[in-house]
Amino acid sequence: MFLLWGIHTLSAGFGVLQVYFPGTFQLALSTVIQNSTFGGEQLLITLANGQQVYRPMGLTDRPGGAAAAGFYALLFGVAIALKHKNPILRIACLGSAGIGLFCIYLSQVRSILVLAAISIIFFAVVLLRTGQIARLMVMASGVTALFVGTFSWAIAIGGQSTLKRIYSLFTESPEEVYQQNRGHFLQHTMENLLPQYPFGAGLGRWGMINNYFGDNTDLVSQPIWVEIQWTGWLLDGGVPLIFAYIIALLLACQTAWKIAVNRKLGNFALWGGLIFAYDIGTVAITFNYPIFMSQGGMEFWLLNTALFVAAANSKILDNKPSRTVQL
Repeated sequence: MFLLWGIHTLSAGFGVLQVYFPGTFQLALSTVIQNSTFGGEQLLITLANGQQVYRPMGLTDRPGGAAAAGFYALLFGVAIALKHKNPILRIACLGSAGIGLFCIYLSQVRSILVLAAISIIFFAVVLLRTGQIARLMVMASGVTALFVGTFSWAIAIGGQSTLKRIYSLFTESPEEVYQQNRGHFLQHTMENLLPQYPFGAGLGRWGMINNYFGDNTDLVSQPIWVEIQWTGWLLDGGVPLIFAYIIALLLACQTAWKIAVNRKLGNFALWGGLIFAYDIGTVAITFNYPIFMSQGGMEFWLLNTALFVAAANSKILDNKPSRTVQL
């Protein structure tokens, strides 16, 4: 956990530097984006001073890539600050969370902002369920201050483009906002693609696999645009794959919840609460983005596996200290 937190905090830190010093700390732009129709121009943002820069990339080659790092810096930073009493570590964690949230705002990736909000809310639910009222109050006050303070910082730097992008989440009801942005993709999947491909459309019909290896000259296997995870599951394996993944996600969430509310695990249960909250947020993002076909999906299963293996260690269950469980 500390390693992931450190790496993502570093990436988010680079994202901040890329905004303050345009071009100095920016890595090479992805060739896929360079060769696209707009060449990446649609990924530029206009700062408050009128200067145009790419959305914070962090240590990635994609504009907006720092948003994912910002999410982990925020979530892990909050959890570590709650778990450890070392004042220096707590200050570092709060700084990390602030930098991460700043990157999320400036990257203008609204799905990551929603993911962060959902995860924090469910983390609070776990703390309430387990009776950790003191931690809940500390987290609620700290996170509220972070969201408000960092929002002001982001608007001061990002200007009106950042403000309008974030406010677009609240201009209409959640149902209308989702329908206009991603809901129509889900509707198209259910009404058109599901009857056409109930058992899948074959591998490599979408995404980078199709871009690298697909034969787009074959009229029978033309590429299909995928914007949400459910469309990707349907095309790759049809209804059977969808049900299999639903079961896997339910089991992951259920196991993380059991660890989170198991008081015999002591402070280790806090990691269970963190991962449970993260799991719920990730499930929500499947309706917005094909997260399980990206680095985010690999990190989901990595974090859950690490949690499950550590919790299954008999030394933890017996409340005995062990170096193998220091996440």
